[in-house]
Amino acid sequence: MSGVRADLPPGSSRIETFVEAGDFIDCFSVHSDVDPRDAGRVIVDFPAGWARS
Repeated sequence: MSGVRADLPPGSSRIETFVEAGDFIDCFSVHSDVDPRDAGRVIVDFPAGWARS
């Protein structure tokens, strides 16, 4: 499997306001026929107890 990397021009993404030196950001996108809100529900449907404070 080959990897693809594309750097965005500085200042082109709002995420830059949250990222600090040393942070690892893994971003990708895929084509989907799913509504963005429904997709958001899917990606945050973690098993009970998965994340604990």
